[in-house]
Amino acid sequence: MIMNDNNSEVKGQDLKVVTIFPTKNEESTIENAINVASTSKFNPEVIVVDAYSSDATADLAAKAGAIVIQQSEQIFPGKGNAMKAGLREAVRNQGADIALFLDADISNLSSEWIDKLVYALIQNNCDMSRGSYQSCNHEMLQLQSLLQDQC
Repeated sequence: MIMNDNNSEVKGQDLKVVTIFPTKNEESTIENAINVASTSKFNPEVIVVDAYSSDATADLAAKAGAIVIQQSEQIFPGKGNAMKAGLREAVRNQGADIALFLDADISNLSSEWIDKLVYALIQNNCDMSRGSYQSCNHEMLQLQSLLQDQC
């Protein structure tokens, strides 16, 4: 059973969540990002879409337990291509009900933030939720639920 912050059961707990990290040269942060995403209450599958990194991003991601795929075209900037490839993998090959895109270089990423993004979709019956963060005192992550009463 998955509980939200108010200790209420979350409906839709049987939905398959997949977290997608479009990456290029993220070897210094990718392992932490995968480890944090993996601790979400929704137990997501993690996909890393590598955009022809010249460092060890892909190898480190695979060792951390992610499914690693290569961006289909070597076009830069290519984040949109990486997101498209990740979504295709998530839906076609992993059976995702929910796909969550995250940047691998968010140094203070937390599983709680990931859970709140997914909760917004399930609890509000929305097609999309969006989180934003900004630096503040002690670089705390601030999630802004932008879909409250808007879906």
